[in-house]
Amino acid sequence: MHGTITSIATSDYAYTETSTFPLNSALDSWQTGCIYTSELDPTFPYQQDTANGHCHAAPGWSACSGDPEKCDSAQMTAMNRYITDFDQIMQSKATYSKPGNGAFIHSCHTHCEAQSGSWNKFSIGGRTMQQAASLWWNSGLEAAANHSYTPCSYHTAAGTPHKCNPTC
Repeated sequence: MHGTITSIATSDYAYTETSTFPLNSALDSWQTGCIYTSELDPTFPYQQDTANGHCHAAPGWSACSGDPEKCDSAQMTAMNRYITDFDQIMQSKATYSKPGNGAFIHSCHTHCEAQSGSWNKFSIGGRTMQQAASLWWNSGLEAAANHSYTPCSYHTAAGTPHKCNPTC
């Protein structure tokens, strides 16, 4: 298998010729704090630096953006919408359907997980990230559906753990 394992998950894969296997969280800790719940710099778009805003600054989101277990039901519903949108973008860009492609998109609230011990810890459907990548790498040009692992949605009920993947 000749391909690329990547963690840049929403690039335009529809035009990528090389088989691709993204490894990513559908909503990671950096996205939550520094994109989803950030506030733009007051001088945006004319700021003099490369800062992307004020992380964790959106009103009412400071505790939740750092730890989903501190979110209320409405916040978890909003975060699940983000996960659903992310998953739909991945599907619309042919990542999950193009022969030779695959993906391991989990629901753990992490960042750079393939560079840590999570490589052999996080699993979807009984397969770790490492096992999924190895199976894909050695598969040839099988249908992407055979090598695509998709995220679950967080639990939204108040008073219950939000985490939906017990391996996180």
